[in-house]
Amino acid sequence: MGLYPDFFESPVPRRAGQKERTRALLLATALAFMRNGGEEAVTIRAVAADAEVTERTVYRYFKSRDVLLRSVRQQMEELVGPPPPPKTVDALVKRPRQFFARLAQEPDLVPAYLHDRARRLRRKWPDEQRQQQIIECVREQLDYLDESSLRRCAAIADLLTSPDAWQYLQEFWDLSSREAAKAATEALEILLDRRIAS
Repeated sequence: MGLYPDFFESPVPRRAGQKERTRALLLATALAFMRNGGEEAVTIRAVAADAEVTERTVYRYFKSRDVLLRSVRQQMEELVGPPPPPKTVDALVKRPRQFFARLAQEPDLVPAYLHDRARRLRRKWPDEQRQQQIIECVREQLDYLDESSLRRCAAIADLLTSPDAWQYLQEFWDLSSREAAKAATEALEILLDRRIAS
């Protein structure tokens, strides 16, 4: 390849890079529509117009509106969805500070995430494995409780570390993200009958 290595080696990576940038642009555009108008606002036509590409280009990356919406939901889940359940009671108590800081980076996306129709349907079927992990965290501290009491405490702990709590504490109590995290952490410490270093 000697004298012209760029000539022979660059086109494929450059093309692949352009495809990734185009896909990322389309996804970011669809996410902006989801933020501002919810699922109904996310259409192939609107995304194409706003991204200044043809509808055909959008279909090249997302075979249908449903595929586009699934990709948007996956992106929302990564940005503002709850993290995996903690493995220890310490991790559970520290969780609001870390998770709420992440939510504060995407404040406009949280309401869209919470009101997404597909998410509401998924919530009807509890994630039993996730619930059990949170129960085990609570059991680590409150091993004297019966199963029913442990389950109630775990449910409250899960709620206190959710996007729902973050939004509620900000909207209805006018707390900053940092204050909301502190309030949720303090509530967890009381619930779990413990105090950890702030």
